[in-house]
Amino acid sequence: MKLYNSLSDLGHEQKPIRIAAGFFDGVHRGHQAVIRRVIEEARLRGETAWIMTFDMHPLKLLMPHAAPPLLTSTPHKIRLLESKGIQGCVVLRFTHVMAGLEPEKFIAQLVQSVRNLRGLVVGRNWTFGKKGAGTPELLKKLGAYHGFEVSIVRPVSWQGGLISSTRIRRAVTGGRLDEAAAMLGREFSIAGTVVSGRGIGGRRLGIPTANVNLCKEAVPADGVYAIRAVVDRRRYDGVANIGIRPTFYRFPKGKEGKDGKNSKRHKVLEVHLFGMRADIRGREIEVFFVRKLRVERRFVSIVALKGQICRDIRQAKKTLSGKSKN
Repeated sequence: MKLYNSLSDLGHEQKPIRIAAGFFDGVHRGHQAVIRRVIEEARLRGETAWIMTFDMHPLKLLMPHAAPPLLTSTPHKIRLLESKGIQGCVVLRFTHVMAGLEPEKFIAQLVQSVRNLRGLVVGRNWTFGKKGAGTPELLKKLGAYHGFEVSIVRPVSWQGGLISSTRIRRAVTGGRLDEAAAMLGREFSIAGTVVSGRGIGGRRLGIPTANVNLCKEAVPADGVYAIRAVVDRRRYDGVANIGIRPTFYRFPKGKEGKDGKNSKRHKVLEVHLFGMRADIRGREIEVFFVRKLRVERRFVSIVALKGQICRDIRQAKKTLSGKSKN
């Protein structure tokens, strides 16, 4: 898949282009309907199918305090888009200048930059331009004026409500993984890099683990999960813990809150992959959350913790053996 960071780069493409526009956080089933439409229309007309998206959620720039944690980082999102058959993706930098463009000006710049543009495909709820004033209906009028086709895809529903990144995010953070998977069309996953940890798992417990950077994405509620993971294109079953590892965590003296907790504690995603013997620090990993096994809690001793982890491993193996792989 080709990857560009500006419309001017896209303008150098020689073949006719059809673009699906949106933020596509999570690349959920609603997004997938838009992606299928742009691919089908491009194939029928002998065009190339592209995605136009942004490098950050608009609220991250305009109202940082209100910006949601994302379901997918930009690299993760790009990999998911490529897996759906998209031929190219342009990831635009979202700036104050772009945020201030009137809808008509934004589309005029798009048409001027991408001279081979033949059509745009968007979801019914997509908006564009200053303060989101551009609607799909306005886009159709602008398409007729500039000479490109516009296709509007209806939202996808599930259990009486529209599928959205916000709804999935709530399911993920609430630990309702089956709901999230049903709306995503796949098990919820976190993609990141394996980083160096404190070596507690391998050194003190005899159970090697890998720490995964969370990239400020949405994460499931603290606890222990049965997981699957992909490293170097190989799949592994495993078990993971999300939280602060309270058995090993020690608050600085006088820093505990009234409830014995510390708001600045660092959350960690720690995974143990069955059959993994290699040192995978620095490698890319995607962790798929299958089912929550238990809540995270403090143990009175290392021996007690190790015993529970061994039980978690047995339960995870039993759970995963009964769940078909993606």
